[in-house]
Amino acid sequence: MRLYIASLIALLLLVLPASATDTTIEGVSSQYLDAAEGNVFSYIQLHNVDPASVTSLYLDTDTYTFDADITYLNWYSSQVQTSFFSKIENTTYSFSDTWYHLPVDDLSFQFGSKDDFLEGLAAGGPNIPLTMYNATVYPPQYFDFSSDAAIDVTYHEVEFDSAAFTLTDAIKNIIEKVPIVGPHVVLALSLTGSIAATFYTYAVFTIENWAILLMTFETFVLFRAVIIMQGRGKQSKKISKALTSIVSDNKAMLEFMINVFTKIIELVYSAIKAIGAWIPFT
Repeated sequence: MRLYIASLIALLLLVLPASATDTTIEGVSSQYLDAAEGNVFSYIQLHNVDPASVTSLYLDTDTYTFDADITYLNWYSSQVQTSFFSKIENTTYSFSDTWYHLPVDDLSFQFGSKDDFLEGLAAGGPNIPLTMYNATVYPPQYFDFSSDAAIDVTYHEVEFDSAAFTLTDAIKNIIEKVPIVGPHVVLALSLTGSIAATFYTYAVFTIENWAILLMTFETFVLFRAVIIMQGRGKQSKKISKALTSIVSDNKAMLEFMINVFTKIIELVYSAIKAIGAWIPFT
């Protein structure tokens, strides 16, 4: 029973954001985008903001709004005032500071994270962005941007099942509260989920691109057979060696693929079995 529970938890930990893509739109003063169905924008960056020409920025999403007023003081400094409102937490955060920059430095504002989808921050500044306030940036499904001069917008769209992710997070929190072994079990489960996710990614890649991989492999197999055919000796023996080479190479490749998949499955199973022995219920 514990093994089945561990297997279920490990599978739940596979529900992770995937299929991430980066897209940059250059030289725009307004932009509205909807994420594809089941996707969210985990990261949005407003960059190449010239403080000598841009005085205001506004970003509206289904999880937060952000606006910035920029006052160009001189060639090396600007006064920046920003406001961030979290629609999830119903909380407003404010920030005001003088940012020092060179004529070649543009300002940048970024929201969220490409790695941690529930702990992203709002940051900004010239060159190295600085955290503006301690506000959690929840990934939105759409965003509407506008400014009074052209800038560049980069966004990171990911496939994301928020309900499943919340369930996974809740399970981790429950297990972590188990005395002594809880944190260790969570770590082991996360590692197991990562191993299984990596295996799944490579398996999907292999399946989707099997024709290209097969053609590439067979090209080298045939190339080796041609080299054998061009060697010295009787023609009949060279043909026999070439055919034997083709068969043996394909056999070796098949055995290699089976062994790799088998070992990975055994590794995941062994990890789940070990974790199952730790779970304090039957």
